[in-house]
Amino acid sequence: MGREHLDILMNRVIDGVASPADREELARALEADPTLRAEFDELKAAHSSTLLLFERLSLPGEFTGRVMRRVQPDHVPTDADLTAIIESSDLPKVSEPTPSPARNLLHS
Repeated sequence: MGREHLDILMNRVIDGVASPADREELARALEADPTLRAEFDELKAAHSSTLLLFERLSLPGEFTGRVMRRVQPDHVPTDADLTAIIESSDLPKVSEPTPSPARNLLHS
């Protein structure tokens, strides 16, 4: 069992998405390797601490959007920007079916 596979198993278990087979496989690996067990315990503790921290934080509804606009103002277009780009493009609109090349050959 490779290290990358063990990392995936540990993350699945910590995130609560591991299958019973994943949990059993990780349990066997943790029993066989005390260093891996210590690392897993540290990861669980860090995950729990992070969850507690976020539970205590009360962020305003638009917090993420405002931060992203300040961090990357040139890379985060608004919905209005995207709509204007789409409407001014030469791309066919969703409601307009694009003619099939094979269909054009049949009618030539």
